[in-house]
Amino acid sequence: MDRVADGFIWPVRDPEWVTKILVIGLILLIPIAGAINGIGWMLATLDRLRAGEERMAPANLSHLRRGVGLFVVQLGYGIAIALIAGAFYLPGLIVATAEGNDKNASPAAIGRARMSSTAPSAPSAKRSTSASFSSVQRQANARLPSE
Repeated sequence: MDRVADGFIWPVRDPEWVTKILVIGLILLIPIAGAINGIGWMLATLDRLRAGEERMAPANLSHLRRGVGLFVVQLGYGIAIALIAGAFYLPGLIVATAEGNDKNASPAAIGRARMSSTAPSAPSAKRSTSASFSSVQRQANARLPSE
């Protein structure tokens, strides 16, 4: 491949590319085995590309053995990232629960605050974030006993 654009055009050169992509897409819906096969199919297709072939690898379940190694590596990295994220999330959750803000510390409340803070542009994201966290703080203050 001489140009970056060739990376996007190469799969379309296979006359059966639509069928292969659809079949692999359906196989990917199978839990775990579909992901393993998809990784193996991607590696087999890349091998064909390196060899200069114009066709993608056949779309079937024969790529399971090839994808296991990379799947295990990805799974290991995913677990490591989840453990690191949990190391930061759980202490904050424990502190928030210990302070009596257990309703605001629930994963659902945090998820709602995070989802409402996603916006297309930076200024609107800043307004949305401050508004969502202000509403969470007002709800927490409303539950506090008055002096």
